[in-house]
Order: sequence, then C-alpha cells, then structure tokens
Amino acid sequence: MRRRIFATLLSLCLVLSLLPTAAFAQDTSNYVTQGDSITGLADGEQAFPEMVAESGESGGEEQQPELEDPVFEPQVEQLWVNGENILEATDYTVQCGSGTAAYDPADNTLTLDNTEITETYTYEEYGEYYSIKFTSGVYVEGDLTIVLEGDNAIPGNMDYGIYTVGDAEIQGDSLLVTGAAADGLYCRGSLEITDCSVEVSGSSVGIYGKSLAVSDSSVTIADVDTGISTGGVNIQNSIVHVTATGFALDNGQVIADSLENSVESGDVTLISTEGTAVFANNLTITGGTVTIEGHWYYGIMSIGPIVISGTPTVTVFGEMGGIWDITSSLIAVNGVSYVSEQTKECKIEDGEVVSGLRRSMVFVNGVGLNDIDTNVICGGGTAVYDPAAKTLTLTNVAITEGYIEHGKTTGIYAEDDLTIILNGTNTIRDVDYGIQCNGDLTIQGDGSLDIRARYVGLGAYITCIQSGTIDIEAADPMTDYFSGISCESITIAGGTINVSIGDDIAYCNGLSANYVITITGGNLTITGGNMESFDGVTITGTPTISVTSKEGYRGIDCWYDYIEVNDLLYSCTGNEVKIESGVVTSGLRENCVWVDGEKLNNQN
Repeated sequence: MRRRIFATLLSLCLVLSLLPTAAFAQDTSNYVTQGDSITGLADGEQAFPEMVAESGESGGEEQQPELEDPVFEPQVEQLWVNGENILEATDYTVQCGSGTAAYDPADNTLTLDNTEITETYTYEEYGEYYSIKFTSGVYVEGDLTIVLEGDNAIPGNMDYGIYTVGDAEIQGDSLLVTGAAADGLYCRGSLEITDCSVEVSGSSVGIYGKSLAVSDSSVTIADVDTGISTGGVNIQNSIVHVTATGFALDNGQVIADSLENSVESGDVTLISTEGTAVFANNLTITGGTVTIEGHWYYGIMSIGPIVISGTPTVTVFGEMGGIWDITSSLIAVNGVSYVSEQTKECKIEDGEVVSGLRRSMVFVNGVGLNDIDTNVICGGGTAVYDPAAKTLTLTNVAITEGYIEHGKTTGIYAEDDLTIILNGTNTIRDVDYGIQCNGDLTIQGDGSLDIRARYVGLGAYITCIQSGTIDIEAADPMTDYFSGISCESITIAGGTINVSIGDDIAYCNGLSANYVITITGGNLTITGGNMESFDGVTITGTPTISVTSKEGYRGIDCWYDYIEVNDLLYSCTGNEVKIESGVVTSGLRENCVWVDGEKLNNQN
C-alpha cells in the first residue's frame, strides 16, 4: 500500500514538471512567503523562497521592485564658476585650469579640486536710476558650502574672487585669492571658514561679510586697504594674520544689531600700517595670543565695551595711544574696570595687566577715589566713594579743585557709571565742567548741589535726576556757548532743577540732548537758555516746567521730532514755555494739519 501511494505521488510530480509555467499563473494577493529553506532537498541543495498559498499550494517567485537613483534639484539659484554656468554643465562639472569644479545638489556643495579660476562671470543689474555691473571668479545666489581639495587659486583680473548672496562655508584644504579689485571674499550673509587655509592679497577689502567665523583654520590677509569688514567676527583655535594700510578689522560703523567680536583661542595679529588697526563696536578676548598694531593712529578704537577674561596675552600698540574706548573709556579685565593711560602700548600677559591701563576711578576735588582710597575731605564736608555700588555720597562738600584732562578742569569726573547721593548743602566752584561722567549718571538724595562752571554744568552719557535740588549757573564764561545739562539723553523724574544763564552768552542751552528728553516729575526752571533735543521731548505726569530762552530762540527746540505732553503733540510758538502740573499754559500749540479743507488736531 505504501509503495502504491509513493509511486502515485512520484508520477504526479513528473507530470507537473512537464506542464508549462503559465499553468501556475494566478492571483497571488492571498499568498504568504514560505521559509528560506525547503525540507526534503538533498544535502547541499538550495531553494529560493517561493510564494505559497494559504492552502499550501505553491506559487511563483517573488518579484523585487527596481530602485532608481534619486534626483536632486540644485539648492542655489545661480552658480557660476570660471565663467561657466555650472548648473547647465554636464554632471554639474566645469574645467578650471588643470583642476575641476563640481557641484553636488544632494548636499549643496561646490568642490574645488586643484582649480585655477581665471575666467569671470559678469553680473549686471539696471534700474531706473542706477546700474550695477561687476565680475567674479565664483558667483553664487543662495547658501553654499565650498569644499577645497588640494591647492586652489583665483588670480586677479576681476572685481571679486568669490561673491555669494546668502550664507557660505569654506572648508577643506587651501585657497589663494590675489588681486581682486574689490573684495577677495564677499558674502552678503554669514561666512564660516572651517578647517582650511585661506590667503587673500592685493584687494581693496580682504574679507567682507555680515559675520565671519574662523575655526581650526589659517587665514592670511595682506596688501589690502581693509583687512576684514564685517558685522562681527569670532576666532577659535586659528591663526589669523591681517596686514592692511587702513583698518585691519572694521565694524565700528555697524552699530544696529551688531554682533560680537571675539577671540576665543589661537594666534591673532591685526596690523594697520597707516591708520587704526581695529575699529569695532565691541571686542571680547577670552584666550590665545592677540597682537594689534596701529601706526599713525590707535591700536583699538571701540564704540562699545572691551572685555578681556581668562588668561590671554594681549599686546596693543598705537602711535596716538594703544586703546581708545570712544564712549566710556573703560576696559574690563577679568571683572575689573580699567581705563587706558593713552600710552603707546598696552600689555596684558596671561590675563594680568602689565602696562598701559590703570584702575577706573572717580576724581573729586582733584583726588582719585577707588577701592583703596574711598574718601576725600572737601572744605568742611566729605565725599565717600563705594566702588562696588559705583556710588558717590556728598555731604556738605565744597569742591574748588578739578581733575585736569585736555587742559580743562572738572569738579567731579567719573570714568564709569556713577550714582551721586546728595546730603546737606554741596557746592562746585571755579571749574570748567561741574560734573563729567563717561557712563550713566544718576542723582538722588534729599540734599542740594550748587554748580558754577564755565562750559558745562553737568555732562554724561545718560543722566537721570530722581530727587534733590540742583542749581546750575554759568560763571565766568570763556566762550560764547554754555550748556547747563548736556547728555546723549536726559530723564528728570523728580527734584528741583534750576539752570540760569546770563545775557552775555550768545548761544546757550539749559538742557541739551542728542536723543530724547523725558520729564515725568519734579520742577524745572531754565532762564536764559532753551531745552534742545534732536530726538523729541516727552512730558508725562504732573511736572512743572518754565523755560525762558533768549529772544529769537524757541523755548523748546526739537530739530527732527516732536514735543509730546501727556500723549498730545505740540509745537513751540516762542521763547517762553510754561507747563503747570502737567498742563500747558503758554508757549505751545497743538499740532494740526488741513486735509480737504478740514482741520485735524489731537482731538480729531
């Protein structure tokens, strides 16, 4: 019986093997895959997985889908290299001397492989009132990463070596750009130079960008008018050597939304052979060795703060002085405020001041006060300085001597922010300037201060008077100009302020500010001078104000802006202005305009 069944199965297998393949064609949507091996095969034989129906009947072999290479679109709008549009070139590749430039749209990189780029792309744009036309060896519209393989060169006869509209990163081996008429490297966005060597020479500007970051690289810029012109630069673990006839680093003109200039580590040399080496909005050095040399002028001119921390070694040389911090004259070294002594060289070794800087001080009656010498006797009273709080307390002082700078004397001179607390009766006499503060000045207290000065009664970057009684008078004027309070901006929040200017001074200001004057309280009286602001006067609350300027001058003069009193806009009508407890009583009229014959003012 077993033999008969076996013979029947064997015959069935032979018959099936003779049937055509099409006999097995059927819908396999309900089939499942059998295992990778099939039992019953002789030793050493293999079988491919086959489709087996859920019933156990055999199906055909599984069909594998064919995979196609992905297609990537270019991630830049335009890309020209060596005078050719690389986006239209075969395999996105163009010949550049004995090397090649190849663009990979998948990762948006341009690889320069031992290239010599001598041909240029000409950019042209024409508007109604302008035309722009320039040439560049590499021109990019969009963000791009440039990878350097071997030695690459872009030699002259063009306006820009590389011109990018967008952010750019350069990495890899080396790049040499020489003789570009405008900029060697120009980047409208942020430029990063990473792990490579870049040399630029013979250009008007070596590197221009919204910002520049250099890390693990070597950057050499020489024989240029300006070395680096950027909103901010960060240097990490790199060698950066710049020699220019003008600024080696220039971003002092980029103030709004400006970035930080910092050296974190590396060897940095910035030299100007005919001017100031660094003109910056700020400068932070936290490591490395930094050498800055300015010939004919300064080593560093800074609009904002200069901060040095950690253990860097910094040498600054300038024919007119090592460091000039334009706005505050302050340099912070590991948390301590210093001021430049205006010597030709400033030296810091391993984070310690060696020469050219001295501790920031407050001078009262010609005597310097700091954390060691904290008080001085002035007449029958005492001035006490708290350096930690930057507070000077005056108690019945009589100041008659002055700190001398540029041949002029100042009764109280501060090189940093200062708060003055008034106790008792205090006077300042026989000086050119009553109070001069290179930072922000705040005056408070229950006492009084009487200032007699020749040029300016009180000057600071920003002044805020909160309380106290302050009398300022022009005494023995040396010129035709006098200002009672002269600052970038002024705030009067309380107290009583009286400014009196004689008739023998031709031009004078009671209050003068480059920016806004804000009055929210107190009592202000100006006689013989006006209130002048280039950025508007704002009066809120219930202050009392009386201004009587000389004939022919407006009592309140806003050159480019407005007078606002408790949310209403006014114009000054003459040389006398009076406001009682926040209410305009004379000298101001509401602003109004005429539209289609209808008068519009603050009410309609």
